[in-house]
Amino acid sequence: MAIAAPIPAKFASIQVLRGIAAMLVVFAHLQVVEQRYGLGDPILPGWLDYGQSSVDLFFVISGFVIATVSRAQFRSLPAAGHFLFQRVTRIYPPYWLYSVLVLLVWLYRPGLVNAAQGHQIDILASFLLLPQDLLPLLMVGWTLTHEMYFYLVVALLLPLIPERLFPLALTAWAVVVILGQGHAVLYPGELLDPTLRLMLHPLTLEFIGGAAVALLLYGGAGGQGRAILALGVAGFILAVRALQAGYAVLDGADRWRLLWFGIPALLVTYGAARAEIEGKLRFPAFMRKIGDASYSIYLSHILVLSAIGRLWPQALLPYPLDHVATLAVMLLATLGVGWLSYRWVEVPILQAMRHWSPTPTQRESRSTAC
Repeated sequence: MAIAAPIPAKFASIQVLRGIAAMLVVFAHLQVVEQRYGLGDPILPGWLDYGQSSVDLFFVISGFVIATVSRAQFRSLPAAGHFLFQRVTRIYPPYWLYSVLVLLVWLYRPGLVNAAQGHQIDILASFLLLPQDLLPLLMVGWTLTHEMYFYLVVALLLPLIPERLFPLALTAWAVVVILGQGHAVLYPGELLDPTLRLMLHPLTLEFIGGAAVALLLYGGAGGQGRAILALGVAGFILAVRALQAGYAVLDGADRWRLLWFGIPALLVTYGAARAEIEGKLRFPAFMRKIGDASYSIYLSHILVLSAIGRLWPQALLPYPLDHVATLAVMLLATLGVGWLSYRWVEVPILQAMRHWSPTPTQRESRSTAC
C-alpha cells in the first residue's frame, strides 16, 4: 500500500529525538552532580535519574538511521566500504578528542577517572571501542561500542545479501540474540567473555527494532503518527513511575530495559517519523540545532558537568539560590560547549574526512542523507 505523503530524505523528527535523548542524559547526570557536590538538599527531582533510559532511544534511532542510509547499497562491496567509512569517521574522531582529554586527567590525577571501578582503565580498548569488562576512559563510550558492533554487522551484510533479504537477516540476528539470552538465563556463568556478551547483548534488539521501524515506514506502513508517539511517551512515563514505586525492576543484564524503555522508544520513533510523513509534526529551530549538536553534547557533557560541579562549594549564594544558579550555569555551559564542539570540531572533521572517503556511486549517495 503506498503512502500518500512522500517520505523525506532526512527526517527532522529523528534529529529532534536525538537532541531530546541527549538532553535527557544531561539532566540525569546533572542530578548526579548535584547530589555529589551540592550544598543542601537537591532540588532536582529523583525521577531525572531515569533520563539515562534515553540511551535506549539512541539505540533505536541508530537502527532507524542505518536502515535508511543503507537503502540501495546492497550487493556492492564499494558501497559497503563507503558505508563503514562514513560510520567510523562519524564516531571515532570526536570520541578520540574527548578521550584524550580524559586520558590527560587520568595521567595527572588517576583518582578522578572511573572511580566506580577502582580507577582502572584499558587505554587501547577505550580508544578502539573494543568490548571490555571495564568502563572506557570516556564513560559514555560503552554505548558507542554497541553502535560500532551494529555498524560492523550491517557492513558485513551489505555485500552479501540482496536488499529484499535484509528484513530476514535482521530477524535471524534477533533470533540469535534471543536464544543467546535464553542460554544466559539458564547458564548465567557462561557468557563471561566481553566480546560474546556484546554479540548476544539484549540491547542489540533495540538497534534491530529501530531498523525494523524504518523498513516498515519505507514499506508503506501506516497508523496515526501522533497517537503512536503519545503512546510511546506515556509508556516511558509509566515505566519510570513503576520503577520508582517498586512495581518493576531493571536487572543487571539489561533484559528488562527492552520492556520498560525499548518498546516505548520504538513507539516514539515510529510515531514521530510517521507524524512527520503525515505533515502533522513541526519543531522549533532550536530543537533541530540541539539535535545537530547531540553527539558533541553527549560526548562533552560529563567533562563540563564534572568541572563545574567541583567548583560548586565556591558558590557564594545562599541555598537554594546556589543550586538554581549552578545548575543553570552547568546546563548553559553544556549546551554552549556542545554546540561549539559541533561547529568547530565535529563538522570540520566530517568535512575533512569526505576528501578521504571512497567516492559513492549514484546509488550509494543516499547514505549522505542521515
